[in-house]
Amino acid sequence: MQHCSAKKLATPFATQSNATQPAHHPLYALFYRWVEKHFPQYQLKPCPAFCAGHHYELQGPTGESNQYVVLPRKRVLSLADQEQDQIQQLAAIFAVGSQPTILAENTFVLKYLPKMPKEIADSFAIIQSIETDDFDAVLHHGSKAQLQKLQTLIASRQGAIIGITHLKPLDHEIPLERLVIERAISINTAAAGGNASLMTLS
Repeated sequence: MQHCSAKKLATPFATQSNATQPAHHPLYALFYRWVEKHFPQYQLKPCPAFCAGHHYELQGPTGESNQYVVLPRKRVLSLADQEQDQIQQLAAIFAVGSQPTILAENTFVLKYLPKMPKEIADSFAIIQSIETDDFDAVLHHGSKAQLQKLQTLIASRQGAIIGITHLKPLDHEIPLERLVIERAISINTAAAGGNASLMTLS
């Protein structure tokens, strides 16, 4: 999915026509309106339409049901020094439907949390430690020195490898595909005469 155009990210290649689905998670629009009202000095870059959270039926031979699913990563840790970068990161996280995760000392979010709509404020996860607490991906705006320090902390974690998406300050070309996972499911329906629903009958 890396370096795909916005059109390809909105509707995956080789998927059959699907019912109209929302381009973004509902919290994205709510957050976007809140930012426009409280931070008119920033030009928030709209996130492109994205297929996160959608299920698609793939084309395939008779006797198979092939599905393609794009799911948001559960928690994405947001790290940025500048307000504008922080806002853009949160917009990207909301766009795909992940849960925004911040460190307890995040001054921006803690400052504005009481002013946010309740649905937005309630969606945040606050953690104490990068080395031990729960998250699935990292968005980072900052310097190379900050990145190297972050990489050391992430490398010390136990369990699954956590990917870091690093951008320079004020670079808002955030690759949304780094915030999701892809799943392809193939079901052999030939034993049920090609009708998958028959396989669920008791």
